[in-house]
Amino acid sequence: MNNERKTGLIFIITIAFVLTLASCLSWPEYFGDSIEWAVIPAGTFQMGCVPQDTNCDSEEQPRHMVSVSAFKMMPTEVTNAQFFEYIKKYGDQCGDEDCIEDWYSAHLSESLVSGWSLDEGYEEHPVFRVTWYGAKAFCKWIGGRLPSEAEWEYAARAGTNSLYICGDDESCLNGIASFNRSSSEPVGSASPNGFGLYDMSGSATEWVEDCWHSNYSGAPTTGESWDEETCNSRVRRGGGYKDSKYFMIASARISGGTSGSAEGGFRCVKDLESDDEIVDGDINISDTDGDEEIIVEDLVWTDTVSNLSWQKTPEDKWWYYTDAMDYCDQLELNGNTDWRLPSIRELRSMVRGCPASETGGECPVTSSCAVNSCDSRGCDGCEKQDACFWPEELEGECSYYWSATYKYKPTSSWAIKFDEASFHGLADSTKAYARCVRDADPVLDGDLDDELQLEQEPEEELEPEVFSCSNGICTDPLTEFEWQQNSESEKMGYEIGKTYCEELELDGGGWRLPNISELRSLVRNCDDIELGGSCGVWDICSACNLDFMDVCLDLINPGCLATGFCSPSECTDDGGPDGCYWPKEMSSDCAESQSTYFSSSLIPSIENNLFVLNYFKGKVSTGTVHGYARIKCIR
Repeated sequence: MNNERKTGLIFIITIAFVLTLASCLSWPEYFGDSIEWAVIPAGTFQMGCVPQDTNCDSEEQPRHMVSVSAFKMMPTEVTNAQFFEYIKKYGDQCGDEDCIEDWYSAHLSESLVSGWSLDEGYEEHPVFRVTWYGAKAFCKWIGGRLPSEAEWEYAARAGTNSLYICGDDESCLNGIASFNRSSSEPVGSASPNGFGLYDMSGSATEWVEDCWHSNYSGAPTTGESWDEETCNSRVRRGGGYKDSKYFMIASARISGGTSGSAEGGFRCVKDLESDDEIVDGDINISDTDGDEEIIVEDLVWTDTVSNLSWQKTPEDKWWYYTDAMDYCDQLELNGNTDWRLPSIRELRSMVRGCPASETGGECPVTSSCAVNSCDSRGCDGCEKQDACFWPEELEGECSYYWSATYKYKPTSSWAIKFDEASFHGLADSTKAYARCVRDADPVLDGDLDDELQLEQEPEEELEPEVFSCSNGICTDPLTEFEWQQNSESEKMGYEIGKTYCEELELDGGGWRLPNISELRSLVRNCDDIELGGSCGVWDICSACNLDFMDVCLDLINPGCLATGFCSPSECTDDGGPDGCYWPKEMSSDCAESQSTYFSSSLIPSIENNLFVLNYFKGKVSTGTVHGYARIKCIR
């Protein structure tokens, strides 16, 4: 055989082999690039009804925080042409279930004579009537899977926190959603969302992996699907082309059974591979492990004055105080885990538009009010308004928000009501909202212009972490108070003691006689009379010249014992392990016969009486202004 004939034969055989190989390959493998994927960056979002949704269904509640790993998603819904290739190869059986139902006027239909056919002109329209089983099988065929419901909503919102995926006004749906129509359109006819995804509102209702649950109680806080061992109904999201604007709401859900429907379609997702590149606007991060975290800035607002970063949209939920603390401690947002419930000082820094309640305003409530009544009734703030007294960048209900600062430990804590900018001591058995905070990440040189840097307040010096004494002054980091370490050894009368503290020149002055709550804050190793213990005596019992019992009955821990005595039987070991029931750093000032100290807390209903505390016996009692006791000053 000559070389020319031999070469021609080899060419023919090669072509035949390639054609045979192509006929054996499945459609997505052969057409490769026909399936496009959009990379969805990792992030955290609030899933469920937004606060501005006045008609929120119970099935879309409670709103909850979800952290989602990066993944890839088809930018459009699966088309008739794409599903046609699958159905031609594998037929209509997906295990024991149908893959698609052709009982409706369909663009994909089956004939006993000619098999499956596709109506001309509808190749790029979304495929409808696919069962959940058919959608799952197709996604598996192309190397993907159905999205979880959390992944679907996260991808649809694309960093927004609005009623619709495009905003709060329904007019924004024009051009981005196909709804209220009599016929479908080719996929990708509308504009994409922020992640480059088309038709996430309207066009076709889309299957997700999750089993239907009637609400989000117990839902996962990560991006995985929420399944059950036995499941008769799956979830659809997104709304169809015939649906009303109600189904275009970003949080809207449908219990879809598992059968196909006239407007029911789907799209697939797949996990990231090592060479996938994550692109998010100006952010371009090469992903090496499939779990790179992209910050969705819309979830966090940073106050450049206080240098604090705030959760922009708090969870739409009322919390008990301890639950609010736990919620913030466990929050993962924008890749950070160091969130906390703000102190009253930090929460106050958020107030805008009410000068009396803003930082530095006349309202005396500060973090030191953990033990000092400051103003026993809190602060009234400003006249109630529809908007919130906080920065316009923040979202959420204008209502009560917890601080981490106790008013009376551990029974009540300070909170701010932001439609009035008013300060309140709330019982820990009540509920309020929680907005979490963290210290802002340090700003690199050159990241802010000079003007912005000038606006920032200088950093405060760190408080001591433990009770400590130096140069005759003791500092309690719990209460932020400073105490005179060594008192005068001689007892004094009440008025003389007040004057003594006011004129004390230790370290520049500013001293005063402590109230009974402040004296109790020094107690150690005697639980009942420690601040927050069972003893019902508080400084508020001497406030406002009101009747002794009437004032105290207004507290969540009422009583202020009618006799004024608290002398717990278990604290009777003559001063406890360090001589007196106070910090061991003050032990040099303990004297068995001279350990009763005056407070400034007078009892209006008992003339010339006031509260005193004996640190050696662990006893709160009443004394008289005409008597004598020791004096320990505070500032």
